[in-house]
Amino acid sequence: MNIINNKNLIYSILSGTFIGIAWLFPNTIYCAILGFLSAIYFVLLLKNDAKVFYFFLSGLILNSIGFYWLYFTIHDFGQFSTPLSLIGFLLFAILSSIQFLFPPLIYKVLKKSSVLSCISLQATLSFVVIESFFPKFFPWSFAHTTLFFKSLSLNASIFGTQFLSFFIFWICEFFVDFTFFSSNKRLYKRPSFIPIIVFTILLINGNCINQKKYDYKKTKVTVVQAVPTTELVEGMQIIKADVYKYYNLTKDYIKNIDSSLIIWPESVITNLIPENVGNVKTNFKLPYFGNNYPLITGALSYNDNQQVFNSIFFVGKDAQVPFPYHKQVLIPFGEYIPLVDYFPFLKKLTKLEGFFDRGTRTRIFTYSDKNNYLVKVSPFICYEELVPRLTLEAVKKGANLLVGVSNDGWFGKGVALNQHNMISSFRAIETNRFLIRSTHTGLTSIIDNKGNLVDSFPIYQDFIKSYDIPLIENQTIYSKFKDILLILLNISTFLIFLINFFKKSEYPNKK
Repeated sequence: MNIINNKNLIYSILSGTFIGIAWLFPNTIYCAILGFLSAIYFVLLLKNDAKVFYFFLSGLILNSIGFYWLYFTIHDFGQFSTPLSLIGFLLFAILSSIQFLFPPLIYKVLKKSSVLSCISLQATLSFVVIESFFPKFFPWSFAHTTLFFKSLSLNASIFGTQFLSFFIFWICEFFVDFTFFSSNKRLYKRPSFIPIIVFTILLINGNCINQKKYDYKKTKVTVVQAVPTTELVEGMQIIKADVYKYYNLTKDYIKNIDSSLIIWPESVITNLIPENVGNVKTNFKLPYFGNNYPLITGALSYNDNQQVFNSIFFVGKDAQVPFPYHKQVLIPFGEYIPLVDYFPFLKKLTKLEGFFDRGTRTRIFTYSDKNNYLVKVSPFICYEELVPRLTLEAVKKGANLLVGVSNDGWFGKGVALNQHNMISSFRAIETNRFLIRSTHTGLTSIIDNKGNLVDSFPIYQDFIKSYDIPLIENQTIYSKFKDILLILLNISTFLIFLINFFKKSEYPNKK
């Protein structure tokens, strides 16, 4: 094989490399540009009728470069041996690349449609329909690379993040058709300029959203970050939060402020706490700083059925503790072992002592601040910040502030911290809510309702700071209608696929 003359191989390597490197520079102009370049080369692969191998290769390159850190997470967080961690990462890369096998198969059918050819939608629909519902361990999409590109990314408040991938590929397919294939009338009709018109409208709309300013009611929030201790146990590094450090940092700081919501991150309190705490004045299970300082903190909890949860507790006025929030989306191999009920021997592959049970519902913690503003906080834990349906459900229940607590120490000081923050930022855009991200080691951050990084803490340093956070009540179009447009797009694609499946192509295969 002459590699230099094999265009499909080059396109495959470039598409995978560009999007993989894009994830190494999250929320930057480089990320946005590389995301578009990758989409262009992916479309070129489809237009050239490349074999599925080249698409799979692109996926392997992407996952190996962009998410290299997962090996260390499996090793440190899951406490697996080095060989098993390497096998786990390779399985992740291979399984995550399977989605790239389907677009070329769909494209072979959709390219028969002359209508889709005219409006440059053959490759776009072939990819987006798979990206939108294919299960992923790490739920990334091409759309996430556009966060820096506000004129486009702010449209997630209307269409949702996933639908933005449709617009990215549509404009890239138009570019490819117009640049490379428009002169070959035997194979392609000259593309319509509809994609240009739609994309221009999107950019104008996104810019208008970005320019709008509102005067919202504000409440004071204090975020605490205290670097945990690291212990070596049986050759493994175990990260443990120091609850006394959190308590002392908070106690000293609030002497200078008259009231504030206090936010501690995930699993600060690792001693198991009963979920029905009641009142901490009589049941000293959780810290209480006074009526003017309600506390949100991560902790481990249990119930009467001996279930154990990764939870968030809220200590409100008069030391009352409502029912906690239990994490609903658990991390495989870190918080549970997939299929362990069917294959109990899997427990022996890890040194973890126990696993968590799954929560079942979103919760809203409500209190009145010193200005009598009603604060309705919805908390999430770690990976859950990446799941749109949870934040949408919270806003539907009336949440006017989103809080994500996490223990990202397992990612070290690598790029995974910024990747997590970038994807989480889209939850703020989609719901038009401020998002407070609280971690032990970083990246602790304040994200506004437009996905902007308002402030962040230095990583691996003890830090505490207060902010006046706007409380936003109105809902976005996306929070009201969710993914209805994406569902309709997928249904339409399926129908078009069926119509063209037995249809003879109007364009002969390119030789």
